[in-house]
Amino acid sequence: MEKFPQERVALVARKFKEKLFGHSHHERICSGEHRISQILFLIDAVLINAAYVLTTGIFLSGFIINLEGSDYIVALLNNAAIWATILSVFSFLILERIKKRKNFLIAINLMARILISGIVFVPLLIDRPSLTISIIAIMVIISHVLWGVYQLGWMIWYMEIAPEKKKNDYVYLRMFFVRIAFTVSTLVMGYVLDYYNKSYKGFLIVYITALVLSVIDVIVLVFIKEPEYKAPQDGVSIKNMFFEPIKNAEFNKYLAFIFLFHLFLTTSSSFTSLYLIRYLSFDYGFISTINVLSYIAMILGTRIWDRFQNKYGNVFVMKYSAFFVIGEYFIYFFLTERTYFLLYLSSLVGGIGNGGFLIAIMAYRFEIMPERAKTIYEGWYKAVYGLSVLIAPTIGELLMKILPDFSTHIFPVSKFQLLYLISFIAAGFVIFFIFIKPGFIRNKIANQIGNTLKIALNNERSVNR
Repeated sequence: MEKFPQERVALVARKFKEKLFGHSHHERICSGEHRISQILFLIDAVLINAAYVLTTGIFLSGFIINLEGSDYIVALLNNAAIWATILSVFSFLILERIKKRKNFLIAINLMARILISGIVFVPLLIDRPSLTISIIAIMVIISHVLWGVYQLGWMIWYMEIAPEKKKNDYVYLRMFFVRIAFTVSTLVMGYVLDYYNKSYKGFLIVYITALVLSVIDVIVLVFIKEPEYKAPQDGVSIKNMFFEPIKNAEFNKYLAFIFLFHLFLTTSSSFTSLYLIRYLSFDYGFISTINVLSYIAMILGTRIWDRFQNKYGNVFVMKYSAFFVIGEYFIYFFLTERTYFLLYLSSLVGGIGNGGFLIAIMAYRFEIMPERAKTIYEGWYKAVYGLSVLIAPTIGELLMKILPDFSTHIFPVSKFQLLYLISFIAAGFVIFFIFIKPGFIRNKIANQIGNTLKIALNNERSVNR
């Protein structure tokens, strides 16, 4: 007999509880000597990500737009959380030598969150718009530089605490909580901004909420245990340690993919919040709903990709989920004020893709890292990722200036739409040459050189005859 919906929900909830808190060591994901800390990290995931999403993305872009910041500043700061981490590659000079990092990391966390949440008070203290934007930009950048250092140390801390034999399961579980946090906070605060008619008062409520959640998160972190980090021996050369990741062929290929893939995607995505808010005039409530649909698709997609990961591995998930990720950009090519309904489709396609892609690129990174010197490997990843995202808005801005404007034609196409199409095509080539035909370009060049040499040799023989 088929169970009623409420019975199904109860069954799923019971199984989920058993996985998390069950008495059997084999059933539950959180297990081992750090079980309590693993559970606290899940609480941390909810708190900090709810706070984080309220100070980035559409909420940061919207606040800058509210203060009449330029298109380029909006696009640049939209991805500051990523490109500001470039400097974190050098933080290994400090972190790699510290066996106990917890207090240092928590202090940096608190400073970063106070700075980013505090930008909402700047307009109350300064009455000059240009100076206000400049100070806010500086606060955002400094905050994200600090956050990059924190994330670098936190990632090692988090992975050391994760259950040894169930790391992938634990990562997927944490991501489940992250997306729930994103979903609830984005939806609620999106409608708060619309309720206050996108005014400063609405942003004040959003950023104060983010600050409160950040402080509570710090309190949770205090109670999480920290295993002693295995610092390198004193005789290890700093120079050799610094350049070790780029001498690793597998990690090098991974970094090349990360750089090129995100470079081409961010060329257009850095302008997405601007395009939706300033040029298409969509409400925050509508944009938040679209983001929520994306997070729900991520949650559902995560369960599917998790099965593929267990069966085929992380590379398989990276390759095929990446096609869904770029599919969202292809849909954006058709997005206008009249075709707003396409956002529902793009959120589902992108959400399903990111549900596997974001986890797979992290899991695979730690899979190919050596046990020692994880900090510098993670630092190189963040630096390369950050560099691609820093360059991308400038490339996007240049392309916007030279792209033709078809907005007045029978079938109008804006420069923003053309930018999304370029991102889709370029990122598609990256997937093709990295995963599907990795030796394609190399073989083409080798064949071309070989053919040229053969022609030259034949010509020389003809002359000699």
